[in-house]
Amino acid sequence: MSLVSAKLKNPTAWAYMKMLHGKPVNPLHLVSMYNNYHEQEQMNLIENMCAASNQIAVASAQLTRRQREKYAARKFKHGRRVFYLFSRRAIPADIGSTIELEEGVRVYL
Repeated sequence: MSLVSAKLKNPTAWAYMKMLHGKPVNPLHLVSMYNNYHEQEQMNLIENMCAASNQIAVASAQLTRRQREKYAARKFKHGRRVFYLFSRRAIPADIGSTIELEEGVRVYL
């Protein structure tokens, strides 16, 4: 799966514009917007990190239990998600067949 998604609005600017026009701001909606915005920014950071180091990040949901045990040393956690880093040049055969590599994709969810 590609990480391409619509860019979310900055919650601070959105709340400011609502208050500027005299409209009420629902705090629960604002918290939800902040959570989504923060998660998208963190995913962009992971994608940029993978681009700079020529690696890919594979979500643990894409891997089998045995693969997760085998590559436990490559694991890192981001929020609620766990990813495994692999070099783009030397991807293990079992991982490459599991995720169906695509050109230009750096994060597989």
